Amino acid sequence: MQWILAVIAAVAGFALYYRWRVQRMVKRMSPESYLRPLDPSWSVGQQRDLGIASGVNLRDIGGYPAADGRRVRWGKVYRSGTLNELTPADAASLAGRGITLICDLRSNEEVTDSPEDVTRFGAAYKHLPINADRDSIRRLRAMIVRPESLSDLMRESYRDVMLERNASVIGGILREMTDPAALPILFHCTAGKDRTGVVAAVLLAVLGVPDEVIAADYALSNRFYHRFRDYVGGAIQKVRWMGLTVDSLHPLLIADGDMMREMLASVRAKYGSIDQYLTQKAGLTDEDLRRLRQNLLETAN
Repeated sequence: MQWILAVIAAVAGFALYYRWRVQRMVKRMSPESYLRPLDPSWSVGQQRDLGIASGVNLRDIGGYPAADGRRVRWGKVYRSGTLNELTPADAASLAGRGITLICDLRSNEEVTDSPEDVTRFGAAYKHLPINADRDSIRRLRAMIVRPESLSDLMRESYRDVMLERNASVIGGILREMTDPAALPILFHCTAGKDRTGVVAAVLLAVLGVPDEVIAADYALSNRFYHRFRDYVGGAIQKVRWMGLTVDSLHPLLIADGDMMREMLASVRAKYGSIDQYLTQKAGLTDEDLRRLRQNLLETAN
């Protein structure tokens, strides 16, 4: 009997200690602290978030300073989270943007569970899934034993999985943008943070947008932290018996701009430049890159 009581006490002690660690981590990593100041000139005369209240992480990536004193064109490329939560009025507002193509980066399972009616946007649809999971067992172990390490796993996922294993998908999305007839284009995943964030970062980098600006754009996702919590809360229902909570996964929900900067630095260290990553690994040509810049850059006023 005594050993049973000892086990129960040990389990209870670990549970209390785990909860304390998680609460400390959440307090230290507040989403607001990761937001970065944006230069007002990046959005002069334009509304980056489009004023669509029911949209999840939906925004225009135009207006950012790019190579040779130019800027990214407004109204050509949009990034977003899931679109199936848009109200009819907001869907009509987005359709009014004249979007020609929607690229869905979600997995087959996500698309099956939450299909989108893209006909209401009047756009063509392409399912281009990006695999973002490297080692589910390792991630689960981190969630239970050392949630703080999830940030390191996220960095590995961005660098070693999304960029390396999905290079052809990233190249395919950017290749669509070389055709003026395919623009405006919108690409999205569920939260619009990780898979969408990686594609947006590579695109902005090849256009010559500074890393600090790319990091600031990525960090804007923290404004939708509460929506990410809702998604994760529903996804972990089946494993709550293990003691997991939404807060246990807090590092996975944060958009840390430094993580994106590190990812871009790793690409340059391995391939020499973002251009060479796209031509050597992602299947684009120098002509594709030229046309991409021609379509998406304009002279700054």
